[in-house]
Amino acid sequence: MGVEYREEDMLAVWDEFLPLFRANYDGARDYLDFNLDREHYAALKEMNVLRMYTVRVDGAPAGYALFTVAPSPHLAHVLHAFHDALFILPEHRIGHRGATLITYAEEQLRALGVVIVYQHTKPGRDHGPLLLRLGYLPVETVHAKRLDGG
Repeated sequence: MGVEYREEDMLAVWDEFLPLFRANYDGARDYLDFNLDREHYAALKEMNVLRMYTVRVDGAPAGYALFTVAPSPHLAHVLHAFHDALFILPEHRIGHRGATLITYAEEQLRALGVVIVYQHTKPGRDHGPLLLRLGYLPVETVHAKRLDGG
């Protein structure tokens, strides 16, 4: 089984990875209907801040890590990578595939000059223990509330 990690153009592989994008959302259920905004991602790509790192098994998509890369308004001299999504198909969550995808992404981000990578997790899909093993530290707690009555 050939496993390959690489950076890819999200828009160029959009249709191929769409089932994974949907599976990621279906597993998380953020209280809203799935509605991936291709135009928003196209705008991020145009601004050169979108990065997608993938894992493929025998050429087929098995997972991805998606980041926006930009200076923080609070720390304009420091390039940050903000994790947008991380997903590996359940049948490919074996061995160190998740850790390898994360460390591969870190290597690529470091080469871009990124100083800090922010990752988030969701209750019920918490990969925090893996992040701790990879040297991440908890720095913030995020809470969400729907304001539309849904």
